[in-house]
Amino acid sequence: MNTYRKDFSMQSIDKNKLKEMREVINFRQSQYIESESYKKTREEVEELINKLPNRSDQLKIEEAINLLECELFEEAYKAALADLMTAMTFNKIGVTMAEYLK
Repeated sequence: MNTYRKDFSMQSIDKNKLKEMREVINFRQSQYIESESYKKTREEVEELINKLPNRSDQLKIEEAINLLECELFEEAYKAALADLMTAMTFNKIGVTMAEYLK
């Protein structure tokens, strides 16, 4: 199987196509938000918020939330890149009009 190397960073994407890339990432983010992993972590964070009323503990919880949201973006970005690479491969072999399946 041939492999191809390409820079898939956001800076390398044509500005006209960046909107489409963001749509793919948003789609994947919404999928991850519905995952059991995300829901479980979110519930744990909410339990902490309800149990710890002082400011120091609230800051710790805010940090946990920030880490969770970073994980969300990272997972969505990786999935979107995998979609992009798959679409490029399909396009190269003549398979077009791929659709998302739920």
